[in-house]
Amino acid sequence: GAPARRPRRLFISSLGAMKRRLLCGICVASLVAIDGGAAPPLQAAPTALSAILASTLDQNGVVVPPGATTEVMCGKLGGLKAKFVSQLTNSRQDFEKKRNEYATKICEGLGCETDEAKRIAAQAEWDLIVADYSARHARLEELLAKIEGIIEEPPFRNCPEFKGYLENKAQMETGKKLIDEAQTAGGAS
Repeated sequence: GAPARRPRRLFISSLGAMKRRLLCGICVASLVAIDGGAAPPLQAAPTALSAILASTLDQNGVVVPPGATTEVMCGKLGGLKAKFVSQLTNSRQDFEKKRNEYATKICEGLGCETDEAKRIAAQAEWDLIVADYSARHARLEELLAKIEGIIEEPPFRNCPEFKGYLENKAQMETGKKLIDEAQTAGGAS
């Protein structure tokens, strides 16, 4: 036989029963008014509708006040930024340790590896370490640049976590620009 039809789920189904009735009543009133008939009276519809529209609903139908999601995302974005800055710092420190470790393994001359085969093997390992570091560093720098771009745009630039940081960053950029201009003007004289 024919496959059983599944009922369509509408967005409105996630609303509470009272909100569904209110919205249906408004829809019916709108349709009747458009059709030229007299609209049925709606007592508390404008106030209740504005309350519904002034707030958003999460997936469970819980009312979330405006701005609450932005606050949560500010915290998450701050956490991501701190995580990537930490990873970048750790990556640099690890690379410096390996640089010191391989300094005598890959050099030629006094105080360096005397066995040519070991030196060539160490050079190949070092090249892989540099390639891995470069790729990881570029990825982390790219992620941090994306986060910086997001932080500088609304609504995130208004987050308390980033206000002071953005003010300091703007001061540093202004100071750097002034120093660069002074050096350029001093060099031109």
